[in-house]
Amino acid sequence: MGIKNNKEEILKISVNNLLSQYDRNTILKVKKLEFNGVDKDVYNITAPFIIDNKTYIAGRVESTESETDSQVMFFIEKNGEWELDENAPIFNLQDPFISFLKDEIIFGGVEIKLENNSINYRTIFFKGKNIYELKKF
Repeated sequence: MGIKNNKEEILKISVNNLLSQYDRNTILKVKKLEFNGVDKDVYNITAPFIIDNKTYIAGRVESTESETDSQVMFFIEKNGEWELDENAPIFNLQDPFISFLKDEIIFGGVEIKLENNSINYRTIFFKGKNIYELKKF
């Protein structure tokens, strides 16, 4: 019975209560990121990550007119802006993500396939020692 009451108490916490308890000082600095080297929108970016002392972001790049022409590109931080890494691979994916496992990068995104007048989505994974040698797994 005690556990049930605990769950009921937890469920009664309102969004306003949660917001009032949130430490608003956690956001230290907010600014618009500048992405150079592409003439399309860049969004749904990964968190910045460091490889070989360079800071990268992977971002979804597409024109506002079409969801199906989305690509994921890698950008390197230079002087507070993000420059397209023209040597990095480009993936026909949406919504990139990246993680690290032991000495490998785990990278992925959402693949779109148009079939029978519908859009099908599936998550694709890659791994490698760096972003230039990623292989599907």
